[in-house]
Amino acid sequence: MRGRSVRAGVACAVAGGVLAAVAGCGGGAGDSKAEARTGHARTGHARTGVEAKDAAVQAAGPPVIVSARKRLMVLDPARSTWDPRADPSVVKWSFDPRHTPGYADLQPDRTWTPNEAKVRSWRGKTYVLTSASKGFAAVVEYPSKKRYWGATLGAGTSDYNPHSVELLPNGDVAVASSAGNEGVALFARSQGPAPKWADRVRITGAHGLYWDAGRKRLWALGSAYLVAFRIGGTAAHPKLIQDKALGGSTPTPNGHDLGPVAGHPGRMWVATGSHVYQYDQANPEKQRWITDYPGSGVLLGQGGVKSVMNDPVTGRIVFTVPYGTVKTNPWQHTRTARLLLPKGAYVIKGDTFYKARWFRALPVG
Repeated sequence: MRGRSVRAGVACAVAGGVLAAVAGCGGGAGDSKAEARTGHARTGHARTGVEAKDAAVQAAGPPVIVSARKRLMVLDPARSTWDPRADPSVVKWSFDPRHTPGYADLQPDRTWTPNEAKVRSWRGKTYVLTSASKGFAAVVEYPSKKRYWGATLGAGTSDYNPHSVELLPNGDVAVASSAGNEGVALFARSQGPAPKWADRVRITGAHGLYWDAGRKRLWALGSAYLVAFRIGGTAAHPKLIQDKALGGSTPTPNGHDLGPVAGHPGRMWVATGSHVYQYDQANPEKQRWITDYPGSGVLLGQGGVKSVMNDPVTGRIVFTVPYGTVKTNPWQHTRTARLLLPKGAYVIKGDTFYKARWFRALPVG
């Protein structure tokens, strides 16, 4: 299989309302201390008037979906503290392919280390899209947990490190992988529930994917570039065709999370290693990177953001930042989903997670 590579925005031939959180290993005292230093929510004491007010605001919002250590969870937005072991009722839905029929061929005992959870609607159904660093990628029907699509990339290894998944209007699926055999792979669902990819473009450090239904473009975020693709080819052999009029170099390196800015069609969240921007494709080329937006006072200069999303109904922003350092927290997890507009936080006990998003199903077409 041969792929293509994106370098400096040019393709060339080369060989080749629920909050969702992705949780991982680590945690303990270091996390609690980090949260205390940053002034975010703590547990185990009487609720103050401010906390009670914040809880009321949270209760009006959507649930949260998180990717935790070994499962995805949809969590109760009315609780500022989630403790699934002490109170299982805070978990409204969960998914673990190791204990779910229909996923055994994806070798979840080897491949399931979740790092993504996002929600899409397509043809009258709701789907949760998930990936895992050891090779697992799937589109899961909600709430039945039935498998729509699934694949493994470098099963049980870090040869690919799948980091995000996107569902396309024709039912095809794209997967972004950030390590080794990095890039965006396009899978033709017409060829079966677990096919080999039909096309693949190499993008260094590919981390984020987002299908813009309005402009009919698949966006991919790599270490240094934001890239837009049209989908061409045939049903059996779809192709990723770069739209060179859009995207380009990111203002700062180490792109990580990508998604729509709710309420602003054509605008996207772009989180890099050191900043969180908004990108407006409708603006003139030199004015597309937005640094002044609601919440930018906190987010713009916030490094290490793993996920960021605003709620289309309330406008509230949820984002995650890992505690400690890569050395002390190699999986880059957190116990806290931070909130803006207004400020607040959700805290989980007995687990950690990577990403957290509102459980709002985004239509793909």
